[in-house]
Amino acid sequence: MQVVLIANAIVYLALSFVTVPLYSLGVQMGSDFRPHIFSPDVKDRLLQIASANKEKVSTNIMQMHLAQLLLQSNIFSVCC
Repeated sequence: MQVVLIANAIVYLALSFVTVPLYSLGVQMGSDFRPHIFSPDVKDRLLQIASANKEKVSTNIMQMHLAQLLLQSNIFSVCC
């Protein structure tokens, strides 16, 4: 029983060394990038990646809706 408690404590401490810095970074960033965290070139690249991913998701959603419409139209043409 004591071995399990010690193992749990070690895992808890190890995970806290990862979680606390990530939480701090997230809190510091907020919705805006603060200049002392990222250099301007890193900030610009992150914004480019976010914009590209946003466009990709938007395109995928449009394609999914189009596919659903095509499937529905094929179903109605077969049924009626």
